[in-house]
Amino acid sequence: MDKKYRDLGDLQIAGKGKSVIKGGILAKKFPQTSEEMVGKINKSKLAGIFVYALILFVIGAIYFLGSENKNITMGGDTTAGGDTISGDLKLLSMTYEPKPLHEGEKGNFTFIFSWDGDDNSKEFAVGLYVDNVLADEVTGRMDAYSSDEHSLYWMANDAGEKKISVCLDFQDKILERNESNNNKTLDITVHPIESVA
Repeated sequence: MDKKYRDLGDLQIAGKGKSVIKGGILAKKFPQTSEEMVGKINKSKLAGIFVYALILFVIGAIYFLGSENKNITMGGDTTAGGDTISGDLKLLSMTYEPKPLHEGEKGNFTFIFSWDGDDNSKEFAVGLYVDNVLADEVTGRMDAYSSDEHSLYWMANDAGEKKISVCLDFQDKILERNESNNNKTLDITVHPIESVA
């Protein structure tokens, strides 16, 4: 066989990268010089480096998104992750003190809540609302099948009737079986400061 050609069955390649036709099939160019081969190898290396950098970027982004700010830990510090958690947050009770609450006093609103799920909960926020305005909040997680007690605070700056609500997962971070048991509301009276005679 002539040194200028390589036989590839029905395909025949000419030396120096020239194409020839044999059997009705157009042969593709193969690099024949060392410069052409180095060019192809360098392009492959650059593509490999790009893919490697992209993989590192994606891993970094996943790590960054998974490391949200953790203010407190309620009942545990691990999470099941993902939006397929089958569980239920439930606000069981809510009380406050001091009673009666006077203008200028700090109200302490204590609540008991539970997580009914096979896995630990994802991080979620609990909010204290006064007349539908967020007054205090806390974030945390719950262990599987656990309950906890926590307090949020509000400074009673003015007297009058107030609607005080605690809302679990008010940012809707957790997919739950029942969303209707996450809130409790108390109607309270903030008494004016008694005048000193």
